[in-house]
Amino acid sequence: CENPPTVLLRKWSLTLRSALLRSVSGTDTPGTCMHPPRHVVVIVRKNEKAAKGDVLTSTEVDAMRTGDAEISTHLMRTLANILPVDVAVIPFYGNISMQETGALFQNADAVVGASGAGFANLVFSRPSTTVITYISRAFFEFNYLDHAMRAFPEGSHTGMALKLGMRPRLIIVEDLERAFPFEEVCSAV
Repeated sequence: CENPPTVLLRKWSLTLRSALLRSVSGTDTPGTCMHPPRHVVVIVRKNEKAAKGDVLTSTEVDAMRTGDAEISTHLMRTLANILPVDVAVIPFYGNISMQETGALFQNADAVVGASGAGFANLVFSRPSTTVITYISRAFFEFNYLDHAMRAFPEGSHTGMALKLGMRPRLIIVEDLERAFPFEEVCSAV
């Protein structure tokens, strides 16, 4: 189902989180994981293909995603400097087990990052999780306006977060490489 009804997505997410907690800790009790009790997850889009410079989907889309890894690194440093000392900033590269991924997102106070597949892990997150997604104007227009690949927000991670009861914030950035709004993103966390 490409765009499931809200009630179905929420029920599935709750069932998935409960099963994950049982498999990791033997109990359905939230908060039983290896990560700090308070943390922000920064999704880092940095995979094998991107590191090698291979084409992920199309030349245009790849050009719109240049600089993502550098922005994530700077964002993590900025967040670590402004958040209270008891809040950890944890990068998520997508290279850990499903159980570790679920535990990481289940206990996150906030999830921040460039729009992408990593946000599918919001199904593990609590409804109180803050969700901040940023996307370049060119990528937004390519995906949602020019090519009508999907409806906005229903077909986006922002729409999924809304259906899960979260209050997401989408920040559309004019030029990711020249003027990234670090202050705006960090203050939203």
